[in-house]
Amino acid sequence: YKQGLYEQALEQYQSVKDKELDFNRLYNMGNTYAKLQKIDEAIDSYKEALKVKQDEDALFNLAMLKRQKAKQKKNEQTKKGKDKKQQKDKEQKKQDSKKNGKKRKDQDKKNAKQGKNKDKKNAKQGKNKDKKNAKQGKNKDKKDGKKEQQQQKKKLDAIKQRRWEKSLNKNLRTLLIPLNQQNNKNNDDNKKNLW
Repeated sequence: YKQGLYEQALEQYQSVKDKELDFNRLYNMGNTYAKLQKIDEAIDSYKEALKVKQDEDALFNLAMLKRQKAKQKKNEQTKKGKDKKQQKDKEQKKQDSKKNGKKRKDQDKKNAKQGKNKDKKNAKQGKNKDKKNAKQGKNKDKKDGKKEQQQQKKKLDAIKQRRWEKSLNKNLRTLLIPLNQQNNKNNDDNKKNLW
């Protein structure tokens, strides 16, 4: 048992025939069954051991295994409930998909009929739009041509304006002469304040 060889330990405990060791044999068998995850057998062994002798450890282990068994039952029930719910959901999805499939087919047929009618209308409208677009295209071309001409004119006018300003700057170089110039050139004050 201490080495973790529970199957072999169980065989050893079952081979004990001494009546004085019944409690120890049954208690140890309960522990071994618990380690092997055989809860029902462990519970039975602890109950038999408690019939032979009342023991706190055996009572504690029995209570613990009963709680563990109750948890397992709850888990199994919730798992079964989830499985049933999942199965119902799958069936519902299948039914919904069948219904939706029929609806889609009917809708596709309606859409096909409507599509043919729309195609006819669109073809007529397309011809009318093509005519309108052709007329608008011509008008746009005229407008675009006028805009381009106006832009070119503005560019040329700007270039002419710059040339004119440059030529004016070249020709209008003037010499600035002080206005109140005195004839006395030797005066230092006059030299400082020529302007």
